[in-house]
Order: sequence, then structure tokens, then C-alpha cells
Amino acid sequence: MQDNNFSEAYYNKGIIEYEEGQYDLSIENFKKAIEINDSNFDYYYNLGLAYIKTEEYDLAVENFNKAITINNRDFDVYQNLGLAFFNKSEFLKAAKAYKKAVMLNSNDPENFENAGAAYFSLKNYKEAIFYFKQAVKLEPKNSTYNYNLAYTYYENENYELAEDFLISTLNYNRQNEDAYLLLGKVYLKQNDSLLAKDNFEKVLKINPDNEEALTAIEEINSKKKAKPKAASIDEAEPIELKASKEDEIKAENHFNSATELFENKQYETALTEFRKTLTLIKDHYKAAEKINIISKLLNEVRELYNKGLSHFSKNEYTLSINCLEKAVSIYPHNNTIKELLNKAIDKNKEMGQAYLKSGQLDLAIESLKTTLAENPEDTETLFTLGNVYLEQEEYSLALDSLRDTLSLDPEHKEAQEAVWNVIQELNTHHYTIEDYFKLIKVYINRQEYPYALKSLKRVLELDPDNSEAKSLILKVKELINQSESSNSNK
Repeated sequence: MQDNNFSEAYYNKGIIEYEEGQYDLSIENFKKAIEINDSNFDYYYNLGLAYIKTEEYDLAVENFNKAITINNRDFDVYQNLGLAFFNKSEFLKAAKAYKKAVMLNSNDPENFENAGAAYFSLKNYKEAIFYFKQAVKLEPKNSTYNYNLAYTYYENENYELAEDFLISTLNYNRQNEDAYLLLGKVYLKQNDSLLAKDNFEKVLKINPDNEEALTAIEEINSKKKAKPKAASIDEAEPIELKASKEDEIKAENHFNSATELFENKQYETALTEFRKTLTLIKDHYKAAEKINIISKLLNEVRELYNKGLSHFSKNEYTLSINCLEKAVSIYPHNNTIKELLNKAIDKNKEMGQAYLKSGQLDLAIESLKTTLAENPEDTETLFTLGNVYLEQEEYSLALDSLRDTLSLDPEHKEAQEAVWNVIQELNTHHYTIEDYFKLIKVYINRQEYPYALKSLKRVLELDPDNSEAKSLILKVKELINQSESSNSNK
């Protein structure tokens, strides 16, 4: 026990130094801990992490592999093993490590994202697409995940799907310079220079110095100038000189009104105003360009609506919602689309209940998550999702959903009772000591100190001499006192 105390002391010192960014010192202390106790997973794992920080990737791999010989069920170690291999440009080994992390924890989108990145680096776009799609499925509103999937489709020359996911990316992050740039390239591949130029211009609004966008616009303009004069609308004067002064003023009023409507995505009304501009000045090239853009947007919306309607008629409500969401994001003022989207959401909710009754819990979770993506404040769906997770013994996820329910409806009696049941399960579940320490870290990070204290006491029931638990109890009690003192001063 004396030796264990010494190893723990070195380990704890190493943790403090690691947190302070003193990686070389933390490495020395982790190594000293291992010299005393060479069968502790955490010692090797944290030594591997420290070697990643010092960019000594071979040593990181060596220590992660030693940790795996002690415990091969921890997904974090495979995730970081993948990172070490990735940084060594050993992408196939990285992909295998990330796949193992996915197998051990299929609820973490980052595991799928990392696996996708490894396969992308191998130019294995089919596998990369599979993993990126899973990441998007788990976290559909993550702009990075959507962008990486779009970029992979682009590299795989599937420009239509690349366009779909770039639009999704921009729905969730309107300032994504890379997404506008790639969307411009996608439209060039589809021979649509007007939409391409429009997106390159949006890049320059975010970053006026983007060389790639500047070059692309110059190339588009030079190609237009190379066309015969009669065929080039760009070389026409913006306003026909033969128009009367009165017509010029009317046209400019219609154009300004249309531009404002266009920016507010009121496309059909904007289209009418742009057409009125052209009736007064036939070769008002800016109006003609905007009409072209609106026509393409409305065609895209029409296609998405038809796809959504088709999926709806086949009871494929999740797919229907995905299509209709994209349509609404492009054209938010179309009530027909919004009505169908609301119907699909309601039907998806009903489908979730049907899956629950038939015991198809994974499908129920997917359906409930889709409902919540549309309405994050649906307390009953949050409550139902928490209960499904509870049934699957996914206690941490259950706790998240149930507490979200209570944050929206503090008087929700059933949710209050369910939270208590989850906490009881967490504190009576037959975890290993290692599992309890993982749980304790979660509680401390969430500042849920009483629950951390209960779990630490459970550790001591299993192992009365556990020095780490004893040390943490003192720390947690101190945190409780600080929290209570802070609350009393408010």
C-alpha cells in the first residue's frame, strides 16, 4: 500500500503539471508512477497524452498500446491512439483505431468524425462519407460535420450532394468562409457561373483578401468578356440610355425594393419587382442576374419540397423533415412547405411513440431526436427520450434529457421522480472502481458535487484504502463549501 501511495503521489503531481502545460515535468512524474506500479491504465494513458502534447508520437503510441493491454474497453484511449497515428500520417492505422473507438462508443459524433477524416486522408471517400454521415446524423446542426461531408462529396465528384450539405452548413453558420468558397466551386462544376460568382462575392464580404475567391471572380469575368458582345449581358450598360429619366427612377425604385425583398428571402415578391425593373429597362443586367438566381433557388426549393412530399407519402418522416428543413432554410416564407414540415414533425413524433410500444428503442431515439432538432423545447419529447435512455441504462444521457425537461418545466413531477431514479441507479449500479472514477469526473465537471461525494463513498465501500478517493473527497468537500459560500454571498 505504501508503494501505491508513492505512485499515486507521482501520478497526481503529473496531472497537475499536465494541466498547467508543463508536459516534460508531467512525463517524468508519470514515468516514476509507472516504475512503482506498472499495471495502472491511467498512468500509461496520461503519459501517452503528454507525449502527444510534446509531439513525440511514437512514444505516445507505445504507451497507449500498453494502456490497452490493461483495459481494452476504454474508447478514449483508441481515440487518442488514432490521433497519434494521424499526426504521424499513418492514416490506415489511425482509421483502425478510430473505428475501434466508434465500436466502443457509437453515441459520440467526434469518433465518427475522426474516422471519416482518416479515411478522407487515404482518399477512401466511400468510407469517409459513411463515417461523416454518421457524425451528421448524431449532430445534424454541426456546421463542421456538414462541411466535411460536403467536401468529401465534392472530392468524390458528387456535386449535387455536396451542394445539399454546404447549404446545411451555411444554415448553421452564415459566416463560414470555406463553405461559401466550396459552394462557388460546386456551382462552377455545374456550369452555373452566376451562382458561383454570388458565392465567391459572399466569401469576400467575410474576407476581402481571399485570393482564391478573387481569382475565381476574375476568371468568371474574363470568360464573360471573351463572349461575343451581343451574347454578353455583363457588357451592356447597367441602364439603357434610351430610357426616359422617369423610367430610370421607377426602375431603380422597383430594383431597390426587389433587392430588399431578396435579402429577406421573399423570393416570389422579389421576382415580381425585378421583372417590373426589366419592363422599364430591358437590359438592366443586375435585375436579370437576380432573376436567374431566384429562379434557381425556387427550382431547388420545388425539388426539395417534392422529395419531402414523396418521403412523407411513404411514411419516411425523418427523410421528409430533412428535405423540408432545407427547403424552409432557403425559402422561409413559403407557408405550404412549413405546413407539410409541421405535419411531418407530428407524424415523426407519433412514429417515435409507435417504436417505443414495439420495443424498437434505437429507432425511437432517432425519431425523438429528429423531433427535438425541430423543437428543442418540447418537454414531453425530452422527458420521453430520457426514459428511453433510462431503459437502455444510458444513465448519463438520461440525466441530460431529464434535466433539460426540468429546466423548461421545473414543476414536471414525473421528470423530478425520473431524475431521482437515475441518480439512485447511478449510485447503486454495480460499477467497477474505474467506472466510478469516470462518473466522479463527470459530476465534478458539472459541478454536481453531492453526487460526486456519494460515488466517492461508494468507491471507499469497495476499496477502503483507495487513496485517490480519499484525496478527492477532501477536494469535493472543499468545492461544496466554496459553492455554498458563493451562493450565500449572492
